[in-house]
Amino acid sequence: MQPSNHELARRYEIKAKMLGIKEINFVLKPNDNVELLEVLDKESDGVFTIPEFITEFMTVRPKNGLYIAQPLFQGCHFTEIRYNNNPGVTFSGNRLFHKMNSNKLKVRIQHPECLSSTCQMFSSCVGLKELDIKGLDTSNVVDMSYMFSNCASLT
Repeated sequence: MQPSNHELARRYEIKAKMLGIKEINFVLKPNDNVELLEVLDKESDGVFTIPEFITEFMTVRPKNGLYIAQPLFQGCHFTEIRYNNNPGVTFSGNRLFHKMNSNKLKVRIQHPECLSSTCQMFSSCVGLKELDIKGLDTSNVVDMSYMFSNCASLT
C-alpha cells in the first residue's frame, strides 16, 4: 500500500532532522524527476497544487528552523500553480517561480494576504509571455525588488 502524502512529508522531515539539515533543498523538475514530487499533488492537466501541509515546510518554523529553499519551480512547465497556504502564517515568495520554463502561467494563492515578499518571484522566466496573478494581494509585501527581472517576453 502506498503511503499517504502526509506520511511521506513526515518521513522526509524526520530524515532531514536525522541528517541535521536546516534547509530542505527542494527543487521541482519537469517530467516528474523529483525526489519528493509524490508528496505534492500534481494534476495531469498541467495544474500543480501545493497543499497546506507542504507549505508548513516553506515557512521558517521557530521550533526547528526548517524551510524549503527557493526557487521551488525552476525548470517546470506548469500552466497553473495553486498555492494552498496556511491562513495567518506569513510566507515569502522570494524566487518562488525563478527560472520557470512556462510560457503561460496562472498563479492562485489561497491566502495572498500572508505574502510578505515577492523579491525575484518571477525573475529569469525568459519564456513567460502570459501571467495571470489575479487576486495577488501585495498590501503586506515589504520587498518587491526584481519581481519581474529578465522577463523580456512578458507582456
